[in-house]
Amino acid sequence: MMLSTQLLAAAANQPTSGGWYDTVLYPFKWVTAWVLVGIHKGLTVLGLPEGPGVTWVLSIVVLTIFVRLLIIPLFIKQIKSTRGMSAIQPQIKKIQEKYKGRNDQVSKQQMSQETMALYKEYGVNPMASCFPLLIQLPILAALYRVLWQMPLIAKNPGAHIGGFDSQLASEMDKSTVFGVYLSDTFNNSASNPTTTKTLIIVAVVLYAGLMFFQQFINMRRNMNASNPQQMRMMKMMVYVMPLMTAWFGFIVQIGVLVYLVVTMVVSFIQQLFVMHYLPTPGSPAHDAQMRRHQEKYDKFKEETLAEYNQKLSEMGLSGDDVAKGMRLEVKANRKGDEDPFSGLENGEQLREGVALHKETQDRLHKKAQDLELEEKPKKPLKQSRMMAALQKKAEEQQAAIKPSTRNAQAQPKRLTRAQRDAQAKRRRQAGQLSEQEKAKRRQARRKNNANKNRGKNR
Repeated sequence: MMLSTQLLAAAANQPTSGGWYDTVLYPFKWVTAWVLVGIHKGLTVLGLPEGPGVTWVLSIVVLTIFVRLLIIPLFIKQIKSTRGMSAIQPQIKKIQEKYKGRNDQVSKQQMSQETMALYKEYGVNPMASCFPLLIQLPILAALYRVLWQMPLIAKNPGAHIGGFDSQLASEMDKSTVFGVYLSDTFNNSASNPTTTKTLIIVAVVLYAGLMFFQQFINMRRNMNASNPQQMRMMKMMVYVMPLMTAWFGFIVQIGVLVYLVVTMVVSFIQQLFVMHYLPTPGSPAHDAQMRRHQEKYDKFKEETLAEYNQKLSEMGLSGDDVAKGMRLEVKANRKGDEDPFSGLENGEQLREGVALHKETQDRLHKKAQDLELEEKPKKPLKQSRMMAALQKKAEEQQAAIKPSTRNAQAQPKRLTRAQRDAQAKRRRQAGQLSEQEKAKRRQARRKNNANKNRGKNR
């Protein structure tokens, strides 16, 4: 948000057109202008009036919601990364304690490598929290400059930006919010100055108040108290950020304030959603979620066990019978028996009862994992999955090779003569050696024996 303040302050110091700022922002201005025009045409198709008026104001509102929907994947990634960072804080502290007081370059590099390996293991990206802001900043700055240039384009028939020609620019420039033009600022108003200043003050108070309330709730309900450094930083941000961001509300246009207020409203709704469904582990919101999940699991377990007992009674079995069947199955597995129920009078019912018990337990475990009451098995890393796939492919290729005397693996060395004769006998019985190969092998053995005898005589 500090960066957005600096960008808008830089924008305010630029001329109405031209300059490095407009050059850098031109692609974003072009896209923002076309999206605004497209939204306006869509709203008019739905029956809203054309020309100056509420349709252009609603176009900015829809643009804001569209941008927030666009960054939802990044927002979810940010939340998951934040939760992951909170979960691995104890391990990060261990790494930091391990290298505490070691300021040499090698130790710093090793600590950095271990920390990055930890991030990779848990799929955490410390920079993920910056992605939504990086997407919104160019759009916010582009909207600021588009609204700034509307009066110029409206007065110059040859000027245009994106989908805005002179006529559309004039319509948007004359559109009002509570009687104040969208392009009006606190110190530059083409409408009633008193009304303009009053509306801007109300919008700034609303915007800053929503920001304060959102961060305050997040600090109280969605922060892990075991991280005091993060808590101190959050406490400072709660009070400082609304004050720092409020002042540039007095340099931007009413249209940008509409964008900012709607952004904060949507952001506040998202924050409530996060605290309810994706709270930070160890926070009060997470504790409340675990209590809700435990209640859901207890209810699900009660219904599942009732269904299980009813099916057992229909089979004519009791819980003790199923326990006996499971013990028989364990003993049979140890001995290597295939069917422990074949000789029993109610063996078929026991087999079905044991299978039903396993199915019920699997359902309970899966429900507990889905509700985060039990830890899910970790997914293998991408590198591990690739190595497993390569190994499986190599095994398949090896299994596809047909055994023969030419492509078979080399025989182990230092075999006794009896072992070699036994192997040759098996090959002959399998019909794998031709008469010519047999003769060659006999001749090779005689030559080998002769060489050994000559060596002994020497």
